[in-house]
Amino acid sequence: MNRKKVLIIDDDASLLRVMEMQLEEIGCDVMAVANANEALAALNEVTPALVITDLRIPGMSGMDLLKY
Repeated sequence: MNRKKVLIIDDDASLLRVMEMQLEEIGCDVMAVANANEALAALNEVTPALVITDLRIPGMSGMDLLKY
């Protein structure tokens, strides 16, 4: 089965962990990061099928991040 890659960006560690666990339960490969720099590094490694981001993250806005 082809597991979908999901990137989650949120600086709230508890919310990040909950989303990560729920997506893993349904069979997704999840990369969970806490700021824009980590997100950009992750995007250089993989092309996720889905990106879930907070609008306010350290480094840049979530909307600006989605332009990459």
